[in-house]
Amino acid sequence: MKLIQKTRVAKFKVSTPGVTGSYLELDFNLIIKEFNLSKNYVLIHWASSPKGIQTVGNL
Repeated sequence: MKLIQKTRVAKFKVSTPGVTGSYLELDFNLIIKEFNLSKNYVLIHWASSPKGIQTVGNL
């Protein structure tokens, strides 16, 4: 399970409860600026791998 906290506009902190130092800070402002996003929009990240390849848990 991940804990996601919004820290500012377009900025988030993602962490795993109980795991010290597991946080990741995400800043989407560069993407918003690069693509001139305004009004209502949704950012989607799609991570895929070739059929038959599974990497979950193999870090």
